[in-house]
Amino acid sequence: VFNQCLVKCHRSEETTATLMALQASGVVWCGGSQWAGEPAIRISCCSWATTLDDVTFAVDAFKEARRLAVSKIDNT
Repeated sequence: VFNQCLVKCHRSEETTATLMALQASGVVWCGGSQWAGEPAIRISCCSWATTLDDVTFAVDAFKEARRLAVSKIDNT
């Protein structure tokens, strides 16, 4: 069972922008990290108090943050 995970997007700038959008949203908190010299998002993904609704809420926040990040990158 893992409770810490690293994720990244297809492009480094997407990963960084997604993390920034997540942190700015105030909905969920994730820290930044690096893996093999590339930026990554560090997620604590479980707790005894985590519910399915919590997970759904967090996934929706990630999807919105990535949408905002890609939109920002593609429009620059």
